[in-house]
Amino acid sequence: MPSLRTPSIRARVGFLLMLAGVAAGQDLNPAGALQQRLFDPRGDSGIGSPAAQLSLEGTKDKGSVTGKVGVLVKDSVLHFAFSGPIGEKQQEAALATLDGLANKASFEFGLTQVFWHPQADPSAQELVCAEHLIEKGVAGSLSDAKGKLREKNADSTAKYPCQRSALPAKLRDLFDNAIHWGRPVLVAASFKTAREQFAFARAPQYQDEKLGLSSYSGSISVGVLTNAVGFVRAGLQYQSAYQGQDSASVCSPLDGSTSLKCRDIAVGAPDKSIRTLMQVEMRKYLSGSLGFGPKFTYDYRKSNWGLELPVYLFQAKQGGLNGGVALGWRSDTKAFAASLFLGDVFGILNRP
Repeated sequence: MPSLRTPSIRARVGFLLMLAGVAAGQDLNPAGALQQRLFDPRGDSGIGSPAAQLSLEGTKDKGSVTGKVGVLVKDSVLHFAFSGPIGEKQQEAALATLDGLANKASFEFGLTQVFWHPQADPSAQELVCAEHLIEKGVAGSLSDAKGKLREKNADSTAKYPCQRSALPAKLRDLFDNAIHWGRPVLVAASFKTAREQFAFARAPQYQDEKLGLSSYSGSISVGVLTNAVGFVRAGLQYQSAYQGQDSASVCSPLDGSTSLKCRDIAVGAPDKSIRTLMQVEMRKYLSGSLGFGPKFTYDYRKSNWGLELPVYLFQAKQGGLNGGVALGWRSDTKAFAASLFLGDVFGILNRP
């Protein structure tokens, strides 16, 4: 009965696969509730998970789209993400955030390392499987059921394997509770870059100019999963980002003519902004259809801060659509903002 053994290296890999909702090795699959605490429907967490997801966020006329893919490599997850603004207006596409790259078409890659040491209780798991055999009518008593669990087929495989996937939902939680998953610690690092073309005009001639500039950010973070609080993460991010000037109606003379050419264009070259952002966030799922993820961000260089409160209101049984509302406030703009988000997970992440 391999699934009753104390988890080792393959079990730690199983934890990572658990984030994607599939079993590892001999059907070892940690509790679905633990999985839900880490999953991020908005797709903007610096912690990677082995899943392919797409998320949309915004209001009626502006928003952003993010696509994220995680690849499992031993006890690590490599993740790649693409994001960009959508809608009629690209400015402030990501609402209530101090992230200077949130409004830009960007590419991100990162690495998440998991440190985890679970311990199993084989006897407790065996009792769960024995109860299942009794309920099915295969065994008439506890001792009879334990004997059935030890019976072998001609090829030496277990005749009645004690596997989580064979248990009904009401017994899977008991099976999961027979493993002390401990407090997984996740250490992550990521790098994001964005290349952008800026069109602007300088005073006093107001001739049209174009300039291609690259923005980037690097971040490190540490997260921990606990039964009482859920997922908690603290991180530090350095950013170098360019921001275009506000647009205005500008008129300038046409070459060789007394006529004027008028258009809406940014006045002045883009500004470069350096930020050092400190973040603390928490993610807590109260049920399969309700959760929240408050995030506090502080800009050390400019002494600005922002608070976001995503509320997860809808979650498909098999990990499909995920939706909710994100509320936010920034100290620099003194503005309250609200947006809707909707996400989809493709094929890999299945919640029990």
